[in-house]
Amino acid sequence: MSTLTASTELALSTAECFVGPLEKPGIVSQSSEDLASGPTCNIYASVGAEKSETQMGGTIVSLVSKFGSLSSIIRVAGVAAMVASMCLFLFDGMGVVNDIQRFFTMLMLTGVLSAGGFALAFILKEHRGARSFFGLALLSVPVNFTVLGALFYSVIQLDQVTTAYPTMAHWEVLDVASLGTAVLFAALALIPVTILGVSILAREGRAWLGLALLASSSLLLLPIRDTTWIAPVVALAIVVLITVVKRFGENTISLKTLSGRFVQTLLFLPPAIMLFRSFWLYEITALSSMVIGVTIYATVRYASQRISPEGIIVNALHIISAFVALVTGVMALFVFEPISVPLFLAIPFSLVFGGLMLELESRVRKPEFANVLGIGASVLVACATVLQQQVYDVPGMFYAGLVVPVIMIVVAAIQQHKGKMIIGAVALLAVFLLHASGIFTFFTQTGWLGFATLGGIAILVASLLERFGPMLSMKSRLWFSRAD
Repeated sequence: MSTLTASTELALSTAECFVGPLEKPGIVSQSSEDLASGPTCNIYASVGAEKSETQMGGTIVSLVSKFGSLSSIIRVAGVAAMVASMCLFLFDGMGVVNDIQRFFTMLMLTGVLSAGGFALAFILKEHRGARSFFGLALLSVPVNFTVLGALFYSVIQLDQVTTAYPTMAHWEVLDVASLGTAVLFAALALIPVTILGVSILAREGRAWLGLALLASSSLLLLPIRDTTWIAPVVALAIVVLITVVKRFGENTISLKTLSGRFVQTLLFLPPAIMLFRSFWLYEITALSSMVIGVTIYATVRYASQRISPEGIIVNALHIISAFVALVTGVMALFVFEPISVPLFLAIPFSLVFGGLMLELESRVRKPEFANVLGIGASVLVACATVLQQQVYDVPGMFYAGLVVPVIMIVVAAIQQHKGKMIIGAVALLAVFLLHASGIFTFFTQTGWLGFATLGGIAILVASLLERFGPMLSMKSRLWFSRAD
């Protein structure tokens, strides 16, 4: 608007130089004789001049916008190049003598990034580039803690894990004195950078975010690598971080900006690095995989709830949650395999996967999408149950096969979901058909006692449904309505 106002005033002054003073609001117009005797003004020329100046102003605004977009693209490319340089440095180094000097060089890079942010902020007065440099400096903090943790583990080990490290992941310090020097320099460099970077990118939450980032990064210093211990530590850390973020940052508006969300995301980077390190370099157990699966599911669940509108990103997170639930269910199958083979093999998978998918279905806002997820999960659980009945033939398999379909039917009845009830009924019918000959033999041998037992069980099930069904159905409706 200021550009347009200036251009309009320029047009008015230029016109006055050629044709004299123009009529302005609040000034009495000249008489017809004065107008006849004096110089005339072509109103069409004036309108054309204003139109041309308006177009020129729009062109200037368009150019500024285009150059702003171009600078943003160049800035993003620069940030990507800096991240790539960090990765390459971790892999190859800079021809230094030992790993301690290599670590000090990494600390110097963090200092250079912070100095670059200061230069842009106070010399060029360009704050977007400065925030990019400070963001990269903050990103390097967990990376430096990762390297320092590797140096720690080369001297102090609390477990007996042995592995052949690749060259890019091999960090070693010769003595405790060198390790103490590295810790001292790391504290002098990383603590001020963390406080400064968090204060600039997330001013309102600088105190708790700075402490949380340092505490989360310090987990990388733990001298343990056994996934049996790493998995619960990571799970506990993520639960604590989610609780802290919800407690202190849920209602802070400044933390909902891009830079604020970046700092909050950095809190979860050290646990992610611990997971990646364990999965890449060390042996993985089924139990630790299941714990990690539940942890990732909880993290994605929290991320999906932080995004208000229902859109592509939220739906993508829901799909990721469904995939993580499937993998976690498979891991649960392997965890319980030694004690459940082959009688109850499908039950752990069905309970874990079905339970997670039931929770996911309860928080999906779109009914159509929630119905697709629910039906898909029911089909997978039913197929797993029927496949187990077909593959294994051991005593008691028929009774084990009744558990999951009956649970599916009960849940469908509570939800009043006809599709799920049909799937559960089909799975139950398939189990009966696969064991038809055994059922016929059973009733032939037991006679009236078998029919009496069957009738008693049916009456008991009907009584339980009549007694507790309405209450469970109402609670289920209230639970599912919270997502709406």
